Amino acid sequence: MSKILTFASGLLLLTLALVGWLNPLVFGVLIPLGILLILALIPYIFPQPYPGDIGKWFPKSNRPAQIIVGVIGLTVLVLTLVMIVS
Repeated sequence: MSKILTFASGLLLLTLALVGWLNPLVFGVLIPLGILLILALIPYIFPQPYPGDIGKWFPKSNRPAQIIVGVIGLTVLVLTLVMIVS
């Protein structure tokens, strides 16, 4: 449980640092809402996987969606690590 709380507090500190360094409206409200909107719309924007790809972990027919989610995840991870180091 303490690892979860440590990670959550790290993300909170990251958000607070970004809001303190940069424009609070953009980095505290608009970017998080944009990321949430992108993640919510992924199932509706990208087509269903081909029938031959159903049941596979990373179907090739949905590669753009996988790349978008991966980039968002890596960005959050890198920013969190930058905040922890600094």
